[in-house]
Amino acid sequence: MGAKKKVEKINKTSHTYLPHLGQRIVKTSIAVFLCLLIHYIIGYKGMMLQSCISAIICVQPYIKDTKESSFNRFIGTLIGGVWGLLFLILIQQFMYVATHEVLIYLFMSIGVLIVIYSTVAIRLRDAAGLAAITFLCIAIGYDAEDTPLITTLSRLFDTIIGIVVALFVNVISLPKIKEEGKIFFVRLNDLVVDRLSEISSGTLIALNRLYSDGAKISLVSPWAPAHIMSQIEDLHITTPSIIMDGAALYDIDKRKYIKIDKIEFEDANFLCHTLKDMSLGYCVYAVRNNTTLIYRQGNLNKAEQMEYDKLGQSDLRNYIDGFYTKDDKICCIRTIDTDSKIEDLEMELRWSLPSETYRLEVRKQPFLPGYSGLYIYSADSSVDKMKEYLCNSYYKDMDAPLERVDLIPIREDYNPAKDSVHLIRRLRHLYERVGFQKKQSQ
Repeated sequence: MGAKKKVEKINKTSHTYLPHLGQRIVKTSIAVFLCLLIHYIIGYKGMMLQSCISAIICVQPYIKDTKESSFNRFIGTLIGGVWGLLFLILIQQFMYVATHEVLIYLFMSIGVLIVIYSTVAIRLRDAAGLAAITFLCIAIGYDAEDTPLITTLSRLFDTIIGIVVALFVNVISLPKIKEEGKIFFVRLNDLVVDRLSEISSGTLIALNRLYSDGAKISLVSPWAPAHIMSQIEDLHITTPSIIMDGAALYDIDKRKYIKIDKIEFEDANFLCHTLKDMSLGYCVYAVRNNTTLIYRQGNLNKAEQMEYDKLGQSDLRNYIDGFYTKDDKICCIRTIDTDSKIEDLEMELRWSLPSETYRLEVRKQPFLPGYSGLYIYSADSSVDKMKEYLCNSYYKDMDAPLERVDLIPIREDYNPAKDSVHLIRRLRHLYERVGFQKKQSQ
């Protein structure tokens, strides 16, 4: 029995979205309230603003980032405190400077320079801002009734309150019920317009949170893995991705091909000779030792050269002017030409090539207006087959086959550049909800 298939679709009605009230915004607001509340409860007359600033800076999108950020900024705060203490001691020794406001402002500015430079010098670049803020709070907020040491310790205490509150707020979360028996499939071209565009930062953050929470999300891409790695290099993808329109399954994290439905060597030779006899140029996408190789062969036209000029300089793409070998696993053969010529070529090849051997797909070239690409795969390959393999075979240690959920937006005005974050937010609601997991009876 195959895995249960489910398709989740976005409402077809057109929407104008307001900015989402994200978790980070809410948690930052809570952190500020707690800082103010702590000052109120303990009757502390220190600088509440300093605590609130620290909390705002230290609340991060991910828990691990908050821990690292809090530690680094705590060290940065100590650096700012030490320089602030030295500044106050020097001002006491040179009272002439303290009586001239312009001079003292000049020395404060020089102090900021020294604080930031020293923090960056010890590789705590992210803490430089808070270190400078701490220094200024000590320098500007100095009360002549207190000693420099008391003033410095007070400002450090204010900052530590903010850091501790931020860490507490970001770590604490409501209990959630997670759909661990489901695997979600998201098409990459629903997240990004084309290979030259970038996925929005909001979408990346939302995806990363889901991966960190244990969600099984497989990205489905019509392109080779270089596109995924260049687009989402900041993602920590824990589920294999379906690439090259279903010809291969690729583990982004391990940089490893898991499964390839290849074109047999003899079939690839026959196809390449056919294209060569038509005086066509083409690229052969092959895999050797988990490395993707792109062989450029035949009479490459202007469109092929334009594509190479745009993508060929990437370190993630290995173009080779030459011929593949028997050691290569051939995933795809592709040729680019004008829309009309590709349409005619597709029709001709569908008549002449055996359908039980080859599968043909045509795709527009987004950065080459008026041009299309004809992609030829093994007839054994398909996105649907790779999905079934993931559900039933790859995760074979599961108690039961994973339930398959295809997340597909169908709104006519759907735009990946602005709507993808809402698609992933919908995925969050499908994956988990607030509540307590019921214990299974023995």
